[in-house]
Amino acid sequence: MFISILTCSLIFVASACDKDNRGITGGQSLKGEQKTLTFTPFMELNQTADEINSHEDDYSRSALKMMYNTLQEHGASEGYQYPRYPRIRRMSDGTYIQMWQTPANTDLSTNNGKDVYYALSSDLKTWTTPAKLFASRSVTTTTGSDTRHYTNGNGIVLSNGDFLAVAAFRAPNTYNYINSKSDQGLVIRRSKDCGKTWTNEQTIYNGPCWEAHLMEFESGELHCYFAESRPWISGSHSGTSLVVSNDGGNIWSPAVGNEPYRVMRKKWWSDLNQTNFYTDQMAVGVILNGTNQMAFATECVASRDLSNKQTYFISVVYSPEDGQWKHLTGDEVADCERLDNFLSGGGPYLVQFPSGETVVAYSNSKDSKMHYTMGDARARNFTGDYISLPHKGSWGGMEVDSPHSAIFCRTSTEASVTGSDRSTLMLARFALNHSIRATARQANLDADNREWQKTDDALFLGSESPIEATLRCSHDSENIYFLVEVKDDNLSNSDNVTIMLSPEVENDKLTAKAVRVKVGCNGLKNTDQYSGGWRSKEFGITARAAYDGTPGNTSDKDNGYLVEIAVPRSALEITNGRLLCNFALFDSAGAFEDAVSGTAATDTKKWIAINNL
Repeated sequence: MFISILTCSLIFVASACDKDNRGITGGQSLKGEQKTLTFTPFMELNQTADEINSHEDDYSRSALKMMYNTLQEHGASEGYQYPRYPRIRRMSDGTYIQMWQTPANTDLSTNNGKDVYYALSSDLKTWTTPAKLFASRSVTTTTGSDTRHYTNGNGIVLSNGDFLAVAAFRAPNTYNYINSKSDQGLVIRRSKDCGKTWTNEQTIYNGPCWEAHLMEFESGELHCYFAESRPWISGSHSGTSLVVSNDGGNIWSPAVGNEPYRVMRKKWWSDLNQTNFYTDQMAVGVILNGTNQMAFATECVASRDLSNKQTYFISVVYSPEDGQWKHLTGDEVADCERLDNFLSGGGPYLVQFPSGETVVAYSNSKDSKMHYTMGDARARNFTGDYISLPHKGSWGGMEVDSPHSAIFCRTSTEASVTGSDRSTLMLARFALNHSIRATARQANLDADNREWQKTDDALFLGSESPIEATLRCSHDSENIYFLVEVKDDNLSNSDNVTIMLSPEVENDKLTAKAVRVKVGCNGLKNTDQYSGGWRSKEFGITARAAYDGTPGNTSDKDNGYLVEIAVPRSALEITNGRLLCNFALFDSAGAFEDAVSGTAATDTKKWIAINNL
């Protein structure tokens, strides 16, 4: 799959440097320059648009890194009472909306919603006071008085900028009755001003259902997928069904009161009931980049034992290549392609980046934490299984909010975290680290970042602590240049950044061609070659550093440091203009992380490629 590349893992410690670069020789450690520094946030970098599916051959080297400074929890003190089933969206004006449900009572074993809430934010930091988007109310049903409950709030930004919100509703007293389908269903509300005002509810489907997911196609056609229940035949779920709108969500077909289009379902056997039931629920899908085909992550029941314990797995179900589903009738099951039961857990979510990587997030059965796995551009092959948000909980969602970032959200129910709240809504932004392009530019080693541009590709570190770092790369005919920027409010002379470089080999192991550089706020620490371990060697590498603060002084607040580094081409084995790179951060407070996920110290399988060298 991969062309021959040079894997690079460098550990950088910023070399101290004078105010100009005259007279610097390879490996020389000069004093860093103390001055006021302005760093470029990661979200302002990577501004050159990638081609669609530009990274489809490198997906197994891509990684998501949580941006620690965006991690937040919202609980009862802020109006988030037992939040469940959160969803988050970036709206057409760049602001954000998060939606969640509150349970019908405070018994957290009963998670089904009663009211759907929402809050708005302009910066993903400060949120408006939670308000009800779909509010429970007294109703008259087919059998008498009841309370309408709402659950599974979700939404989509339409191509015209409108935001369309959807939720399932039910009347608990008549939910199980075939003659009371009109008491259950789906409703939508529309906002034309990004959540400031909303239209009244509009019913688009009647019948027991859950977990709606909206999709819009280039033609403007809208699909609303949902887990159809039909408890009178299934005892639980009946697969995923569909209603369609061709006018932006005003009129839907099949018309309200009719049976929906049934498109995704398979059978499973219940030992307890001694019969087959249907599954494929909680479907969340994407239209795969550059195709008409859709891929959906679904939750699948695999079994129910005699004690009524069910096991759940995650599957990926694919529409026909032209996107036209076969509508199932009677006892039919879908014969479409599927990646069946490849993860153990529930509550899946599937997104795709413009660069091609697909991501399936889900609640892992073993630890009840939100995990994710990284997939290729067709959502057929996946690699790795990583924890995203750190606490135990249930149900969650994702939103790709830029070509190089995504937001994860979920409910946390971990008592040690939430305390008396018992439940909070958690969210954080994650940076997409994937192969980068080096910019053709001669860098002046002057410990100044002004010649580097926001269009430069960048990698990010900052999952484990408030300290965060970015790495950029450029080149000329003589050198490969790196710019490291570290945002750190408590500088220490022992802080460092490491970068490792090595040619790719068939067994993905380090060889004697690997180079390591370590830098920090007070100078170039060391340069090494791999030889069964890292051993000091002089390569003629030079570095200049500047820092903003007082290293070692814990009584004040620092800003951070930056380092410019020049690695001679003669020190590297570059093949087809490409290298692999690992980028690591160490802080004296104990934080350590690298830019890749799930790789051994001597294994280059997950290292990130640097192209255009």
